[in-house]
Amino acid sequence: MDFKEMADKVADGAKDLAEKAADAAKDLGEGAKDVAGKAADGAKEGADKAADAAKDLADKAGDVAKGLGDKLKH
Repeated sequence: MDFKEMADKVADGAKDLAEKAADAAKDLGEGAKDVAGKAADGAKEGADKAADAAKDLADKAGDVAKGLGDKLKH
């Protein structure tokens, strides 16, 4: 094997390694995007549940106040 053949093999190996590194970085980016999306979904779901609970509490407080008001009228 002469010097040119060795240099070509080294260049091919470096190219393969660079492609593998790029693929790994892309996969990592996709994974991070997935995690961020799931976190955002979870946060939205939590906020929705909190809003529903606050509405339920407000409705119950309104019912109690109405009942108390009705009792005070009689």
